Amino acid sequence: MGRLLGLYLAALVTGALSGLLGMPIVDPLGQIGLARFIGLPDDALFVSLPLALGPGAVFGLIGGFFLRFILALRWRDAAVFAAFSVTGMFVASEAATWSAIAARDAGLPPFAVTYLLGSLIGSTVLLAPLAPRLGRALLRDAAIWPALWAAGIGLTLDLTGNDDLLTARWLIPLLAGWQALVLMLATRAAQAHSQ
Repeated sequence: MGRLLGLYLAALVTGALSGLLGMPIVDPLGQIGLARFIGLPDDALFVSLPLALGPGAVFGLIGGFFLRFILALRWRDAAVFAAFSVTGMFVASEAATWSAIAARDAGLPPFAVTYLLGSLIGSTVLLAPLAPRLGRALLRDAAIWPALWAAGIGLTLDLTGNDDLLTARWLIPLLAGWQALVLMLATRAAQAHSQ
């Protein structure tokens, strides 16, 4: 029991640190107009690409190493996690961008809807390739707990009338908490699956 608790704590700390380390990369990537540089339209991709290549890549690498060296999963699992972390962050960011517009037009709380939808899509894209190995319960749990965290951050923005969707002040707790929960749930699924 003590070892399992230690693994959960390590997963939470590792995920949170990953969220903190990935955020400083977002602004420089956005400032150089990365989307325009590689020939993509510079609208929503201006946000999504830096998020994917910043926090998404950092979480993929750190989380992948955690899966390999702490949880003793295969290198293939770690590589899949790293690749789909970038993909998941990109797809989640695109979905969040467009859902924010739709939510605002429909008179819904835009940030709560945006963060909830982005979390659901991001966790599904990230963890679906690992579900056959770690169990389908991982997808269910990852759809619930990180999404509640993300929706809570979004609801806080909505209730305070804050408009700082993309500032580090809100993205850091969003990503740090979300990544900590996702890695902890993957740890729990790996431990349950190995028994």
